[in-house]
Amino acid sequence: MTTADDPAPAPNASTAIERPSGEQLRRAEEAFLAARGEATDTDWAELAFARLVFADVQVEVAEQLLTGAAQTLAEAQEAPSALWGAPGDWADEQVAELRASGVDVFDDSLLMGPRESVLTAFGLAAGLAALFFVAELISLLIGDDLRAGLSIGLAIAPLLLGALLVATITVYKRALGRFSFPVTILLCALTVAAGAAVAANVMIPLGGVRLGVPSLLVVVMVPVYAGLAWVIGKVWPKPAPAPAPPITAQQILEASRLGDEQWLSRARGALRRRGDLTGSRIDSALAEAGAHAADGDSSLVGEFGAPEDFARSLPADPRTAPRRLTLLYSALVVLWPLVGLIGLTDPDWTLSWSQLIYPALMIICACLAVQHARDWRRAAQA
Repeated sequence: MTTADDPAPAPNASTAIERPSGEQLRRAEEAFLAARGEATDTDWAELAFARLVFADVQVEVAEQLLTGAAQTLAEAQEAPSALWGAPGDWADEQVAELRASGVDVFDDSLLMGPRESVLTAFGLAAGLAALFFVAELISLLIGDDLRAGLSIGLAIAPLLLGALLVATITVYKRALGRFSFPVTILLCALTVAAGAAVAANVMIPLGGVRLGVPSLLVVVMVPVYAGLAWVIGKVWPKPAPAPAPPITAQQILEASRLGDEQWLSRARGALRRRGDLTGSRIDSALAEAGAHAADGDSSLVGEFGAPEDFARSLPADPRTAPRRLTLLYSALVVLWPLVGLIGLTDPDWTLSWSQLIYPALMIICACLAVQHARDWRRAAQA
């Protein structure tokens, strides 16, 4: 991907970004150090690696790119900044080339595997437990004597809600590229409804099982859930990544040999994941692309290149994203009170200040809905 003849981008001083670590980075740094024997070259490699990883390039592929650059460096015996400019600019150029090639070497941080899903659920549970504590603290300050005490149901509520959020995010991310936006939202709504029903069936029976301590001690669940997330992260090792195949000209050539049906499927998925085009606009764009290729007696990949590159080339509809977000947050304004009313099915349920968490969430969503509605109106008037 990189040669000494590549044009050097203009230097960019803004390269002070958080630096990752790991075996892949260590090997890339060793390759850079071996190229010229200059310790400062490893700093350049480290910053370039960070930019690649933060752009969702798989870490194994980031290592390959830097190892290839180290070979060029050894041949040229010049500083990497003299060959390619700032590490961030070089990394951005590699990312652009990878995306244009259509090679699938990018990760999505929200597409979580089993381990990441569990860790995220426990991490969210720690944050939600803190919110429950704030609600209980307000209840105490207002004058509630908290005689009901902490129940098992209240103690596990943050984890159940965290798991529900993770499940909803997972459904959204996996469905967005396969289905139209309305179908994706419907699937998310069904996930929330099913998850809320399961949570209610677990929490309500356990809500009457008191632990004999004030409910204010729900704050203890913050370090408990955070500690469990840490322990699980240590005990449950990361799955060993499959060795990434070398990125060669042949691999890129094979990625470009797509049949029209494959091309259309990938282009449709990439356009849906953008989130700023309507379904009808996507259908129209793909139909126009097909007609254009047919008129030129060419394949779609021959006419337009990689489907992901084609998807990025279409101008966005500035009204689509704010309209969808307006509708989404408006739906949440209705959803949060309904979630709060689940407690009414418990015969021992009593109104308390802890229930303020649901109106608070409703107000936050209402403010966001108004903000995006204004953006929608401005885009429509433009």
